[in-house]
Amino acid sequence: MNEFQEQSDRRFTDQSLEEQLALALARVEPSPDFAAGVLARVAGMGARREPWWKRVAGAVFAPGSLRWAPAFAAIVLVAAGTVYHEHQRVVEGLRAKQQLLEALRITNAKLQETGMRVAQVETRSKE
Repeated sequence: MNEFQEQSDRRFTDQSLEEQLALALARVEPSPDFAAGVLARVAGMGARREPWWKRVAGAVFAPGSLRWAPAFAAIVLVAAGTVYHEHQRVVEGLRAKQQLLEALRITNAKLQETGMRVAQVETRSKE
């Protein structure tokens, strides 16, 4: 811990909460060139800024920036292909799930039928 931190820690531990709040909220006069700085900043901002989308559109469609259009189109196509591939994978998974459920229904029906036949044979053999 450096000397400044120790000093500030001592200052805050020696003071009550009210004293700390009074110090924190005490009025501080701005520097003499504050108003001039604010006015210069406002003058530099211009009358009104364009919306962000107009600035982006201006940068994208600037005369020299169209050379990036093929790269952008390739990125869009790759992304679209990836999304379509994932969609197809999900559809195939759902189709496989439906086929599995149908196979389980058929197997269950056949097992029940076989169980009934076995039960009939057992009852005949007991007679």
